[in-house]
Amino acid sequence: MEIIISNENRTETIQLPIIPESLEVAFPHNNEVFTTVDGGDINLIGRPGLKSITISSWLPGKEYTFAKSPLLMYEGKEFFVKYKRTRKPVRVVIVNNNGYTYHNELYAIEEFSFGYDRVGDMSYTLVLKQFVPSKVIT
Repeated sequence: MEIIISNENRTETIQLPIIPESLEVAFPHNNEVFTTVDGGDINLIGRPGLKSITISSWLPGKEYTFAKSPLLMYEGKEFFVKYKRTRKPVRVVIVNNNGYTYHNELYAIEEFSFGYDRVGDMSYTLVLKQFVPSKVIT
């Protein structure tokens, strides 16, 4: 599996060097439950909510032969901080080992937290929420 993250128009791209053990995309619905006059419940199925992804992994402080890309922690940290501060969406593309694209959507960086370990690598958690470009009607 490969996880590629880029800016919206793909002019700046990084590939995560260490793939998390598991990765989950949450896809909620905006359903509403109403209680009827006789005390029963009715579930009204709403529209789909915004997807979210949480990536928890680590970025190397030096090159490792098992890494999927040569991206080092300072480059990855700089990328995530840049797009969080500028409030620009990022594109997340997840591709399997056969080249099939599982996922390709825009996300806003909701949270980016990180820390360092004794060997000089950086652990991080990246919380992303789907970004849907607004359409301006003129």
